[in-house]
Formats: sequence, C-alpha cells, structure tokens
Amino acid sequence: MTAPHAPLGQAKSTLNLLGYGDELVEENYPIWTGSGNSHVDLAAFSRRNPKDMSTAAIVVQQSSREASGRIQDEASHLALTLAAPFVAVALPESLRISSVNVDGSSNTLTELEYSDYNEASRIAPRLDPRSVLEAKAGSRQPALFPIDVTILERARKDSGDRLSPRVEESLKGAFDILGYKLSRRSSEEETGRLHKRAARLVVGALTILVLRDKEGLLKRAPGVTVDAVMQNHPKEFRWVASLDSRELDALTGIVAGLGEDIDFRSLDPSILSEVYEKTLVSDAQRRKLGTHYTPPALARKMLAATPIETISPEERIVVDPTCGSGGLLLAAHDRLRALQPTDWDLRKSHQDLTAHLHGYDTDAFAVEIARLSLFLHAVPAGNGWDVKNEDALSIELQDEMRPSLIVANPPWKNTNTGGGPRVERADHFLMWMLNNLRPGGLLSIVLPIGWLSNRSSRRTRDEVRKLCDIFEVWRLPKGSFNSANAAPAVLIARRHEKTSGAQGPILFRRVINRGSLEPFYKNGKPTEAYLTSALAHSPGDAPLITGPLTEWAANRQFKRLGDVADVVTGPQPKSGIVSRSDGTANCEYLKLSGSLDPFAEPDPEDLMALHFPDDFQTSRGSLGLGKRKILTPAASGPDTPWRLKPGIDTRGILVRNSLHMVMPKNDDDDLLYGLLAFLGTGFASCWIDERALERNVSTANARSIPIPNSETAWQKFAELGRELHRLSEDLDAAGDLLHELEETAWECMGVPNSLQHKLVKRLNSSLAPEGTQRYRGLGNGAATPESQSAVTGRMRDRYGSVLAVADGEILVEVPGLTSMDGEWIEPPDGMSGSTCRPGETFDVTIRDRAPLSSGEFRHQPASWMTSEDLKEAVHSMNDQSYWRTSK
Repeated sequence: MTAPHAPLGQAKSTLNLLGYGDELVEENYPIWTGSGNSHVDLAAFSRRNPKDMSTAAIVVQQSSREASGRIQDEASHLALTLAAPFVAVALPESLRISSVNVDGSSNTLTELEYSDYNEASRIAPRLDPRSVLEAKAGSRQPALFPIDVTILERARKDSGDRLSPRVEESLKGAFDILGYKLSRRSSEEETGRLHKRAARLVVGALTILVLRDKEGLLKRAPGVTVDAVMQNHPKEFRWVASLDSRELDALTGIVAGLGEDIDFRSLDPSILSEVYEKTLVSDAQRRKLGTHYTPPALARKMLAATPIETISPEERIVVDPTCGSGGLLLAAHDRLRALQPTDWDLRKSHQDLTAHLHGYDTDAFAVEIARLSLFLHAVPAGNGWDVKNEDALSIELQDEMRPSLIVANPPWKNTNTGGGPRVERADHFLMWMLNNLRPGGLLSIVLPIGWLSNRSSRRTRDEVRKLCDIFEVWRLPKGSFNSANAAPAVLIARRHEKTSGAQGPILFRRVINRGSLEPFYKNGKPTEAYLTSALAHSPGDAPLITGPLTEWAANRQFKRLGDVADVVTGPQPKSGIVSRSDGTANCEYLKLSGSLDPFAEPDPEDLMALHFPDDFQTSRGSLGLGKRKILTPAASGPDTPWRLKPGIDTRGILVRNSLHMVMPKNDDDDLLYGLLAFLGTGFASCWIDERALERNVSTANARSIPIPNSETAWQKFAELGRELHRLSEDLDAAGDLLHELEETAWECMGVPNSLQHKLVKRLNSSLAPEGTQRYRGLGNGAATPESQSAVTGRMRDRYGSVLAVADGEILVEVPGLTSMDGEWIEPPDGMSGSTCRPGETFDVTIRDRAPLSSGEFRHQPASWMTSEDLKEAVHSMNDQSYWRTSK
C-alpha cells in the first residue's frame, strides 16, 4: 500500500523534473485569504526569491482519487489567491496538472504518471520556471499550456481590496493614538500634513510585517517584532529611533492590529504601492499634483511591448523621472530580471538591477514607498535602490547617466496660464526625456489622450516626430486608471542615433472601453489595431493619431458635410432661466440634449419658451433660429465608436451647446432627411470616432465628414431617413431598415471590404444608439471574420525576420514555415511595433501547419546583435541548444 505522504514526495520529484528544484519549492506554504491563513502542501515558484504571488507557478495539494475533484476546486481558489497559474493534485499514482482561471475554476491539462520521465521532459519547456515567469510578466505566453496573464493582476487587486479596509482602520487608529483632531475648519494643508505623518507609520508597520513573514521571524509581541526587524535592517528602520513615545505606541499598535491574523509571506510587495494610492494618498494631494498612478497590468504591458532586447545587456539603464510609488520601476525590475542569465546568483542579480534602475519624484512619501516596494521585492538581497526625492526637471543627467530606456507616467494638467495659451504639464517632462535619453534609447510613456491632438502639445509632438522613430501608439479608454476618469495614451519610441531620422510605420492599438482592457492585458488583443505609414508624410505639428478610415479617405476626393450644410453649436442659456409665460418668448429651446432619441424630433414637452438672445450667455447659434435642421452630439463619450446620434428638428428650435445644429444650405426636403439617415450610419460615426479623441466633437470635425456625391444616393438616404423618422418611437421594428442603411452607406462611399470589416469590428464592440448591435447577421460577409479550420500539430519555437512592410502588412520569413520569399500578414496581436520594420527579427511559437497569424510572437532575446551575426549564431548551433540559451 502507498504510504500516506508518498504522493507528495513523488510530486516534489516530478516538480524537479519540470525545472523546480528543491530551492524553488516550499512545503506547507501559507496563503492569506482575507478570512484567515490557509496552507497548501507544496508551492513551486519561478525564482528563489521572492517567493510570493509575483513568482508563484504551481500549487500542489495531495488527494485521494475519490476526493480529487473537490480538492482541485479548493486548491484552484488558493492558487488564484497566490496568482499561481497552475494547480496540481498529487494522486497516489500520478500528478494531475490544471490551468487556473481568473474565476477560480481550473481546466485539466494533463495527468502525468510519476514514472513517465519522457512525458515530463516533453512538457517541461512549457511549464518551467522561466516560461511561467515571462508569461506572468507579459513578455511571452506558453503556447502548449497558455497562462491567463491577468491572474497576477487579479490576485494583487483582490489582496489589495482585502487589505485596504484594514489599512484604513489602522490609519484611523493612528490618528486616535496620536491625538490628531480634524474639523471642518482644518485647512487642506494641515489635514494633508497630519494624514501623511500617520500614513508613514502605517507604511512602516506594513513593511515590518512583510519582513517578519518573508524572513521567517517568529510571531512575537509587536514591540519585539519591531526590534527584531530594526536589528536585521538598521539602515532602513533608523527612522524608528527618532519617534516619540506616542508615535512608537501608534506604530506598535498598527503592527498588532494588522499582524495578528495575516501572514504577509504570499503578498507581492507591489501591493504596497496600490494600498498607498487607494488609502494613503488624499484626494487633495492627487488633485494638486495631477498624478494618476499606473495600474500594474498597464505597466507590465508597456514594458513587455518595449524592445529592451535591442539594447545590449550592460547598457540597459532605466530611468523613471516621475516614479511616484514605483509601479513602472517594479515592472521594469521584473522585465530586466527575466532577461538576466539563469546562472546568476541572487547577489549578482540584485547588484545588476540596482545599477540599472533609477527613479525621481517630487513626492517624498511616494519615493519612500517606491524604495520600500523595491526593497521588499528584493528581500533578502538588500537595498541600494537609486530612487531620489528630486524634481527631474531641475536635473541634467551627465553622459554616463543618460538612460537607454525612460519609462514614465508624468503628471497631467492642461491649464490656462493667466489668460495665455493652454499648457500641458506632461509636455515639460516629455521634453526633459527627449533631452536626456541617449541616442538609440527607448521611450515608453503614458500621456493624456488629448496629447495626441491638442494644440497645446503641438511643439512637443513635433519634437517627438523629429527626434524619434515611433513604434506604437495606444489609445486606451476612460477608467483605465482607478483614480481618474481621464483616458490615457501610450507612446513607445526609439530616439534616433542622429539629430533626425526616418519614421517607420507606426502600430496603433485601440481599446475602446474598460471591459476590453482585460483581453488586451491578457493576450495583447486590442479592440482594433492597424499599421500605418501615413504619419511619416504628414506635417510635423499634425495630430499624432489617424485611423484606417481617415487614411483611406485622404487619397480620395469627397464632398464634405460642410459643403452642403452649415454646422454651428447651440447657445448656452443664462443660469436659472425658466420658461417665459408672458408672451415675450421668441424661440423654443431644448435644454436637455440627452432626451433626444435617434432619428426622432424633440418632444414638445422638453422644450422651453425663451427669448433670444436675452436669455442666453452669447448670441452664438443665431443661425439655427427658425431653421429646419439635423441635431448631432457636440459632446459624446469616446468609450463607444457610435459617436453620432442624429435627431431632426422641423420647428426651428435652438439647442444647448452639447449639440450641433446641421442646417442644409438649401431648403431641400430630400437633403434634410438624407442627412438624418447618413449621419446615423456607422460610417459617419467612425469618421468622428477617429478624429475626436475626447468628449468634445468640434464643428470642424463634423464639417469634415465625407458625404456621398451621387444624387441617386441622396434620394435613397432621403427615403431611408423618412422611414426611420416615422419608426423612431419603435426602432426595434426597424432592424432590416437599419441594415439597409448601413449597406447603402458602405456601397455608396465605395469602402472596400477589407476596410469595412475593420470598421464593423470596431462598431460591434458597442451597442448602436438605438440599443442594438446593428451589424449582427449583416449578410455582406463583413460582420464576421473568416472562419479558420482547427489545426493540429506540434508546437514549435521558431526564429523569423521581417523582409518588407507595405499597405499595413508585413512580409515575414520563418524558416520551415514560409518560403524564402516570405508571407504577407497583418501584424499579429502579440507582435510589437518595433518588430514591424524590415530587417527586424523575432521569436514565434506556433503549431505545425497553423497560419502565421495564430503564432505567439515576441522579441528575439539577442536582438541587440546584428541580423547577420544573429543568423550565424543560430545556424552554428542546433535548435535545442539555441532555444535553451535564448529563453
């Protein structure tokens, strides 16, 4: 009979075969679940240190065959809490390995007999520590056993959510012990000062508890714990000696309250940064500084897309001039660490990282958090992190300190300076980066979405385009940051070696709404992506954004909306205005623009009787008084591509400034109803969506909408417009009519099928204004992507190169998959913009006989070598040795 604990011994031996030596495996490992601490029989990690959720790989629980289903479910939830992407059940005769999903469920991948060494050797390259670490960092994805890369983000968020209320209680407790009293009359400055002093004690207590558990100190009285940690780390905790008796009481009280039932061993220290932002930063501080801390998932995605591999290892110097609490520095730390040689010991790895990571920030407390997070991330290697409380704008780096990579999320604040031109604060930092980044260096930066097109940032955009080869531009949705509703953009570029250089094609990635962020972070799949060379030929001060529809229309002659109609914005009424009932009104006014339904006329009950211009702040909009017109939004959220919801006005009313009034230049009935229909199409909305990055839709953007040239087309649109207006109170019955409207628009505008497919995919990411997915079942082949038959075959790692780029596609050669002449494909989801250049190389994991677009593409590990040297190195060794050394 098998001994009770034999399966765990067998499981541990199997983990050894998969690459997890005894030094990477912990027995009876504790995991804090929020309601206490649970333990798993074995926990395997991808690195010797730290052994926490940032490096967790496989959770193992022992079970009988009969109880294995229940045990697997329980272990999967613990694995999710630990951010381990795999769970294994140690059965008497085999190890059942499953992948963990972000809902806590699991999918069985394989059942490995303990004696089957050949099978263990076969799957080891897909489950080994390096592969798991790179997948969790977002830099690669094991193709045989894919990992849900959002599992780490989910575990961090859940742990942060569980910890934050406890931290808030501790902060309140610290206020009570310290005797701090706040009232409504307390100044914002006094409130911030006291808040920060108490918060320092909370952060100090958290750090002490993390060290207590990660270093295996016995859980003793709070005062003894504080003394023990101070003795082990005197430099980091010398501040404790300067505390007065009341502050020391507060510190030990927080240690007692937080440390009694929480084992911090499994928590990723980066949670400190998140707790700091959620709990310990006041709203007043955030408003004052204009700071929005970078979510860890976004930070990891940015670093994964940045081609650090193109820089030789000894020159990979990273600077974050606005590091805040260290989110981007932590992501850079993990990215650099994953590229280090596997035979480096902890001490050498740490020395290399401290020499290559540097940060600055004006917020002294945030800098402390950044140092602590990096320090805890490196335990037991030590400290030595170069993160300074300084204003980077006042520093000019010497040549030897100029970085080869700048990562940053600078403060955003678009302000009007004393009545002068608007100024975006982020521009100052971006100019500093351009001046201090070494030639050939990389830039990976978060900016406000308006930076891509705002007039206030024209000069900085021009400098970026002159000095840099831009690889990628991301357009992300509102809500990407928990602390702000503003939408961000991401810019990834390389500084030219000389003063100026050629601009290669730019890869644009678009995530339209917050719900689409997870698949983007998980597998690099945005709502929309396209490769364009158009910006290389546009004026230097032009917006740094385009779209496939805009690019296609640029080379064609169209009439524009402004050619046939006047477009003006409605006036703003005076404050507190009410309807006139004394007979002096001379106009009807629609105050609530949101009450207007698509293709409908305003409800008379929603109209006010006012006098123009006396009841209004300005005389703007007078052109609309008494005119029949189409009403379209002047302000609409960019979290949907359906930016236009046209209504019709036949009464000659006025509307508020959140609506545009579109008035035909001749009083033609067909043109009026034709415009109603055409402005309600996906074509018109996509045009606005590509040009209006923020909420406001300018009259210039509206006037620029291309319109049909054909009189026959206008007659058709007029017919559709009248019928849609008639059915506007029951658009559920207008499905066929709306489909006909869309097909008519694509056809009369001459949009090719390939472009139509891209735009339909974008439009289908959201509901149309009438509340339906308008393209469901559209029968022209554009609504659904081509189906691909299932392909079976062995997964292989391969080396490839880009031969040419043209018309939004790349010509790639992958020996063994393509001919020497290559194959044209659109850039796959996982391929970075830096790779979309002739002569660039890449690695791809792909199944035999599968289409290239299905492969998992990533940076070639030796990209800093020349292509000729690299090919010679690859051909001089067999495939197995190449992939073992380049992983």
